[in-house]
Amino acid sequence: FIPLVSGNHPPYLFTGILKKPITIIDYLVLSIVVNMGNAALENISLYQKSRRLAQERERNRLARELHDGLTQIMVTTQIYLHLLEKSLENADSNDLLILQKVQSLNKLGLEESRFILSELKGKPITPLQFREKVDETINLFATPDKEVEFDYKVDVKEIPYQVYQTVLKILQETLSNIQKHAQAQKVKICITNSKQQMIFSIEDDGVGFDPEALEEKESEHFGLRSLKERVRVLRGKFDIDSQPGWGTKIMVKVPLPREIAV
Repeated sequence: FIPLVSGNHPPYLFTGILKKPITIIDYLVLSIVVNMGNAALENISLYQKSRRLAQERERNRLARELHDGLTQIMVTTQIYLHLLEKSLENADSNDLLILQKVQSLNKLGLEESRFILSELKGKPITPLQFREKVDETINLFATPDKEVEFDYKVDVKEIPYQVYQTVLKILQETLSNIQKHAQAQKVKICITNSKQQMIFSIEDDGVGFDPEALEEKESEHFGLRSLKERVRVLRGKFDIDSQPGWGTKIMVKVPLPREIAV
């Protein structure tokens, strides 16, 4: 039994079973194997360290670019929108409503950029923050003529940013498609989790469609293809259940890291 040990790596054990006693030559050969193994483990450890440092530097660079660029532009835009709202106090109510929508969308984009900054700095999303963002997205993307039923039962310590972002993007895209194509009266949204995965579904009572026909023309539906790719990257499942005249249901399941479970 020969231990292979690196100061920064979990230890390994090289085990050999021989039918006869080893000679001094055998011992020397095995000593060389030990030294080579230790060196290999040390190199692996150093490579992993350098990779983590490179990723951290890149995250910090992207965070600076986002903060100094897009975020500052959106902050300034919000200020001008506020000034414009004051100057239009006596304007038509429809114009004011449109302006308020633009303000809300800009605010949503600003908050999302801050969430991205948090993720780049290694900060996870809390279930309360997630719930607030989902509520805000529903209010912005679901029109008043739709009856929306929302069920939220998320019981985890924190939510990885990629999971949060994927669910929000699917919700935005789906609500937008329901508004444009579904002719639905009722929408049911459910977000929950098990110990292993986040589960998200959105269902409408609209006109429905043929999923197979849609897949044949997937190249023309970039939004849907993009959502499927987001879920695939997270090793999740994306399913569509629909048929003409019977509405549509989208079900998404995304794995969760074990350490975030309550």
